[in-house]
Amino acid sequence: MTRPTRRQGILRTAVLVATLNYSIAFLFRGGDNTVRPVNPYGFINETLTLTCTVTTAPGNISGELYFKKTYKNEVKVLPMQYITPTSDRSIRLDYPITSELDQGQYTCIRKTKGFIAEQRVHVEYRPKKVEKIDCRVFDWRNMTCTWDLGVDFIHKDMVKSELYWEIKGGANKCPHPGEKTCTWREIEEGNRLYSNLKPYQTYFMQVNVTVHTKESEESPLATAASDVFSINPLNLVEPAPVHSLTVENMTSTCLYLLWNHGQQSMRRMMYTVLVLRERGSVLKFNTSEREVTVCDLHPARRYELQVSCIPLPHGSNTIRGFYSDWTSIEVETLEDVPSGVPGVRLGSFVSGDCESSPCYATIYWKASVAKITSVT
Repeated sequence: MTRPTRRQGILRTAVLVATLNYSIAFLFRGGDNTVRPVNPYGFINETLTLTCTVTTAPGNISGELYFKKTYKNEVKVLPMQYITPTSDRSIRLDYPITSELDQGQYTCIRKTKGFIAEQRVHVEYRPKKVEKIDCRVFDWRNMTCTWDLGVDFIHKDMVKSELYWEIKGGANKCPHPGEKTCTWREIEEGNRLYSNLKPYQTYFMQVNVTVHTKESEESPLATAASDVFSINPLNLVEPAPVHSLTVENMTSTCLYLLWNHGQQSMRRMMYTVLVLRERGSVLKFNTSEREVTVCDLHPARRYELQVSCIPLPHGSNTIRGFYSDWTSIEVETLEDVPSGVPGVRLGSFVSGDCESSPCYATIYWKASVAKITSVT
């Protein structure tokens, strides 16, 4: 998890300032009669304001005017409590938007004459600022940062989120953007791979979330800018999995496990080894070496051996970052003979009916007592 820093304004050039005091042109039916949008896109939990004006009727007709809404073939006459006369021939609708069901066709009606004019209204949630950026660096080469918008937007095509970053002066756009991701990855130049990630530098990041009109991304309705987050890539490394996992010198009770890693010549690692036995029992070992000897195993028994690793900074025994994916191998220990005959006494057994099929019997034995060869 990352925390916002006090370094506010570091990405001023990246913050998109949206001015909402404008009108958007619509095609209206009804001659000179109009429905005018003050805010043609309504935000949920806010108020949509529309004005209906009749230009040709004589006298005071505002009391005959009202609005109806049509959405998915469902028609609803809007309560008069949301309508205010503004002149003899015009009314204003101040309607609370509570859900996506409040979008649709808004029609102004005159009781004695019928249709006056209409417009289509889209509703959406107002964007929230991103609260957290999660970044992970894969094997010191590629970094991917993700974030959550905090809102389940209705019209995904009206929402755009962008990450801006800087190291030392000047805001930069994400090199490889996704819908809610930003990636720094290796690219091939000539005969070698080149990464645009600088793992030893501290990144300052900010995410802008913009809701725009359906017509154009260049027509913003509202924007929310996050705080500035400080990201240290070296604290967020997930190494590649180990490879060449091999078992050598295996006996009936011990085995020697060794492996390699692509960064072993340049990086220190803490390796975790799991020995999985039947019925889910586990043996666990931690080592900074690329080998381990495992004993106290049972003869002729199948085991699954798994190895994962996590970065271990130079000069420190404190791990940091994330564990790699597991690499696994299955082995079966060698067979062996009992170390001695069972030690039993007369009557030292219990018999009973088998309640399941198939039935299993477990026989335990121990080492024989050394034979007495002389008495003094």
